[in-house]
Parts: sequence; structure tokens; C-alpha cells
Amino acid sequence: MTDTDRAPGGGAVAALTRWTLILHAALLAAQPFLAGAMLDAMSPSPQTMHRMVAMTVVAVAIVQVLLTLAAWKGRAGWPRDAFNLSLLLLGLELVQFTLGHLSLGMALHIPLGIASLAAGVYLAVRFARRPIPVEG
Repeated sequence: MTDTDRAPGGGAVAALTRWTLILHAALLAAQPFLAGAMLDAMSPSPQTMHRMVAMTVVAVAIVQVLLTLAAWKGRAGWPRDAFNLSLLLLGLELVQFTLGHLSLGMALHIPLGIASLAAGVYLAVRFARRPIPVEG
């Protein structure tokens, strides 16, 4: 085990990053179900929930970018790809959110949502399974 593996803070950052990736993917997975409920036109609340989850997705994406940066640059030793892909996903989600919020380009909003979901799940599967460094 190297000094980096045992450095204080590496395990905490890795654990927080891992759970943020999983939370982000779960929120992204909820969005198609909320959109489907919204299309049923049962009530206005699915639209409100879809919007609230979308705002939460963007907020969690910002936290994820910061945590993957800390995990890459800090003691956790994560690869740069985790940060780069998280930053790219945040950009995609900002475009997605803007299109949805302004009710513009639904023909683009839906495919971007699918791409965001796929990217979020990919990030969670690829990076959240990394071993957490042992602190000592």
C-alpha cells in the first residue's frame, strides 16, 4: 500500500464521490418516469416533480464535478476521466435543463435526456465501484 492510499481524507472523498455518482444516476433514472406521468396529463404535479428533480440533478452534477476534481487531484487517486466526464455531463444537463425549462426543442430535449441518463449510469458503474483507499 502506498502513502497515497493511506493518506487522510482520500477515503472520505472517495466515499462521498461514490455516493454522489450513485445518487446522480438514480435521479437521472427517475426523470423518464416523471416525464411519462406528465404525458398522462393526470395532474400538474408530475410536471412540478419533473422540474424539481431536474433542478436537483443539476445541483448534484455541480457537486459531482467538485468531488471528482477533489478525488482526482487529492489523495483518493481517481483518474482524470471521472472529472472530465462529470464536467461534460454537467454541460449536457445544463443544455437539457434550459431546453426543458423554456419548453423549447422537445425533439432535442428527449434524446438529450436519454444521453444524460446513459452517461450518468455509465459514470456510476465505471467509477463508483473503485476501491476506497484505506486510511491509517
